[in-house]
Amino acid sequence: MNCNEAQPLLGAYVDGELELSSTLALETHARACEPCRARIDSLRTLSHAVQRQEHYYTASAATKLRIQAALRAQESRGRLRIFPRSTYGLVPALAGAAAMALFVWTMGWRPMGHGVATLSDEVIADHVRSLMANHLMDVASTDRHTVKPWFAGKLDFAPPVKDFAADGFPLIGGRIDYLGGRPVAALIYQRRAHMINVFIMPKPVSDGSAVSVLQEEGYSLYRWPVSADLEAWAVSDAGPAELEQLVKLWQRPD
Repeated sequence: MNCNEAQPLLGAYVDGELELSSTLALETHARACEPCRARIDSLRTLSHAVQRQEHYYTASAATKLRIQAALRAQESRGRLRIFPRSTYGLVPALAGAAAMALFVWTMGWRPMGHGVATLSDEVIADHVRSLMANHLMDVASTDRHTVKPWFAGKLDFAPPVKDFAADGFPLIGGRIDYLGGRPVAALIYQRRAHMINVFIMPKPVSDGSAVSVLQEEGYSLYRWPVSADLEAWAVSDAGPAELEQLVKLWQRPD
């Protein structure tokens, strides 16, 4: 990637809206390019300044994705024109911010406080994005002995891979995703008509070991430890009881 290719992507990168492969390419370029790093720092400073304002509100990541999908649907029917990323600049950004602020107010988004979205928001957003962007799998296979070796050399940890086809949760593939500012493993399971993403990532040192459950934006999430230094997040629009069943299968001794 060069500067001409990087510049139109900087706004999306700072906003956390850039897909994984472009994010990694941009970060590699920025490490060796001082002007692009300076532009990223400038955009981040502007973003942080806006977020520090008293009346700043943040929608959940999943809600943002649904709004974006609705806008694209309107655009495809000729009812709305969305500026391409290549025109990203101060004037369209301010115009878009004003329009989005009005939309936020009319939709009744709840205040989330200052700072970035929580990890649970990221998990939901990545799950929704994987279904919307036709990027559910980098490796498609029902054989865990095919999926597990595929991750070798792509991550700085070795994710466990399990298949529960005999229990009604067949493994259908895997991919590399991006959560909490780092690459993670995503395993995809199918439960009837529902897709389930199970993200495997290093566990925070200060975190507990109990299973935690969350329901948000119509999705169920389970978080549990899979080893001394790794944890898993499962997310789906399947019922919480079904996700709990998958978690118990994961916790079953091999």
